[in-house]
Amino acid sequence: MSNLVQNILILGFCWLLATGGGAYLTLLKQPAEMSRLEKAEEVARLKAAEMNSLLGDVSASESLAGEAMTRWQARYKSVPGRLSSEDVIRFLNEHTSSGFDPFDITFKAHRESRKFNRFDFDIKGRADWPDLYSLIWSIENSPVLYRVTDLELQASADAMIEFNFELTAFYGGMTGMSADERESLPEIPASWFPSPSLADNPFEPLVLSELPPNTDDLVDVERAELAMIAGGQAVFFWNDSYVGLEPGDKVYLGTLISVDPREGRVVVRLNRGGITDEIELMLDTGASYRQAIGPVRLAPSRKQ
Repeated sequence: MSNLVQNILILGFCWLLATGGGAYLTLLKQPAEMSRLEKAEEVARLKAAEMNSLLGDVSASESLAGEAMTRWQARYKSVPGRLSSEDVIRFLNEHTSSGFDPFDITFKAHRESRKFNRFDFDIKGRADWPDLYSLIWSIENSPVLYRVTDLELQASADAMIEFNFELTAFYGGMTGMSADERESLPEIPASWFPSPSLADNPFEPLVLSELPPNTDDLVDVERAELAMIAGGQAVFFWNDSYVGLEPGDKVYLGTLISVDPREGRVVVRLNRGGITDEIELMLDTGASYRQAIGPVRLAPSRKQ
């Protein structure tokens, strides 16, 4: 066999080996390796996503823990570990020493549970509105956890408020909830609390059946006599003396609005127990005097 034939045979054999090896790697080995790598990549992605989720949960937990700690440090109420019914009654008596007639406390129940214990009282009585509001404010904003429920109010004929409500006092909370008696509550700025008093009384009638007394002895324009109008003032005869008033001055139940010397008229705005009215007072003058009111004209005198 010639060398050429041998070389061709050798080259053909090598080509077959190379082609077979390439086919094996391309058709069998590489797909299996690709599948393994893809699975490994998917597992890595899932682990990365799980890690990001865990990091997010940790961040959210830290935020919630921070908010809870901030609220805990800013609390101004607590559940005392020990409390007696005498403590609750003493607290109520301290805030009802005046303005209440009567003030009745009825012990209703004492309940114990795994989470907390409680005293229940029925409270009823009569009081002036500012004193009653101050009592409710003191209960609601006390450092000890009290709760007011079923509050009922009714105005009485003597302007006092009849009331009744149920008061619940909590104590002896579950582990971690009861306040440590050695631990003082943080100082809370007074501006954070609701106002301890109200400017208006919601039970005060809009229209009074009786007018308030004239304690300042102001001029009662409906009973006084309009004596004269001089220099922009309205002069009234009141209580055996003459009183001069200008626009803006106070009178009984109202204010003097205007003074018109030319027309001899005075306008007063009155508030009769919630009903506002304006009245006109006319100076009592004769007809000849009224004819004299007007522009003055000078005429030359005639010599006889």
